[in-house]
Formats: sequence, C-alpha cells, structure tokens
Amino acid sequence: MAEFSVTETWCDRVVIVTATGTIDSMTAPWLYNAAAVAVQKKPAGFVFDFSEVDLVASAGMQVLVTTLRMLGPNVGYAVVADGPATSRPLKIAGITDVIALYPGLDEALDHVAGSGG
Repeated sequence: MAEFSVTETWCDRVVIVTATGTIDSMTAPWLYNAAAVAVQKKPAGFVFDFSEVDLVASAGMQVLVTTLRMLGPNVGYAVVADGPATSRPLKIAGITDVIALYPGLDEALDHVAGSGG
C-alpha cells in the first residue's frame, strides 16, 4: 500500500488535486484541507485525480461531496477513478449520481473545461 500524499497542480484555471495511497478516516482530513485551499483560489474547474489511490473509504467520499458543495453550481467538477478499489465504491455509494467520474485525467479535464465553469 502506498503512503498517502496529496498535491495541487493547475491546468489553466482548472485545479487538479491528486491523491495517492488510501483515503480513509485518517487521511481524509488532509484531502479535505487540500481541497479547501484549492477552492479558496476560485478555480474555474476542479478535478480530483485518484488514479494512484488504493482505496476510497466513506470519509473520502464525504470529502468529494463537501467539495462539490464548496464549489457551487458554476464550477466544473470531476473525479478520476478507475478500478475496483476506487470507482466501484463511488458507484455503489451513489456518488456518481451527482459527481462525474472518469477513467483518465484527459477525459475529466475535457468535461470540466466543457462545463462552462
């Protein structure tokens, strides 16, 4: 299992918050803090990249929903997650009913750029 880390990068006015490792009750606060800092910078779009995440527990899912609420309706938002330990739990929990999920970063960036945010 990879050690948890979270980084922020930008592609034009879209922020990409990339996490690695496991997102659970111990690491979700770090993810939340990174998201909150990024939201304060008023991005036009926001992407969580979970390509290198081993597991997304319920605490991580709560960060996704909270970030959506912090951003508001006019900011494009997407999550990159592909695989049984990331995308499957998000689908089962119903997160994908309100948050766009993509298998790769390019697709997520295209969605966010095209959402007018």
